[in-house]
Amino acid sequence: QLRLAGEQYTQLIERLEAQSGVTSASGVLIRPLEGTVGWDWDFTLDGQTLEEARHNPDANFEVIHPHYFTTFGIPLKAGRAFELQDEAKHQPVAIVSEMLAQRYFGSAANAIGKRLKLGSPDSENSWKQIVGVAGDARYRALQDARLDLYVPFGQWSSGFINHFAIRSTLAPAQALALVRREVAALDPTIAVSRVATMDELVAAQLARPRFNAVLLNWLSALAVLLAGTGIYGMMAYAVAEQTSELGLRIALGAQARDILKQGLALVWLLRLR
Repeated sequence: QLRLAGEQYTQLIERLEAQSGVTSASGVLIRPLEGTVGWDWDFTLDGQTLEEARHNPDANFEVIHPHYFTTFGIPLKAGRAFELQDEAKHQPVAIVSEMLAQRYFGSAANAIGKRLKLGSPDSENSWKQIVGVAGDARYRALQDARLDLYVPFGQWSSGFINHFAIRSTLAPAQALALVRREVAALDPTIAVSRVATMDELVAAQLARPRFNAVLLNWLSALAVLLAGTGIYGMMAYAVAEQTSELGLRIALGAQARDILKQGLALVWLLRLR
């Protein structure tokens, strides 16, 4: 996590992508798996009435820098990604998730060129043209796919976004050292904090399910052990009670298979109990 102004973000991305071992770099307002709380925003599609817009669910809102989808490995299903030319003075644009495109336009391809705005139909926000459809991502939790709405960093009024990401073939420690060095070259007063790899973020999300699975396995093993101990105890008691009878039957000429059948019958009765 770091906080840079717009021009500094662009410079940092250019510097990092010029380094050996860095495939791509980008910025995002709220990174994937940041937590259960994000930025929800209501939206209106062009042509919707006020009543229709009220039934739209809130979309997960993200401000991203160009190369974001490449950096996080999110595929584009239709259209294009944002470019540096998508600035405030140009046509307002947006990218939506595949789930949103299919729900409201029938397919990813049909969503391209359509318009939407943040807020209700009577809001003063400008209409944004949909220029791309991205694959569904997980921002709040691994099990939680939502409608996602992206706007370009160049058209974000605050001029700041909170997180920075790189895709790199370097070891995490080397990549971190590289980022710290380049950030310090831009502004030595800016700190890089809350560093994590995507593997670590995913592992944190899976920690509770994995613990539950391990606990369930241990409880299952304990149940099997207790059941086996109980059956053994009952069998031992039953055999001890019938030792004299079995000895008498053998003395009178009973075959081994007859004794075995009696033992199996006893096991079956215990199973039914």
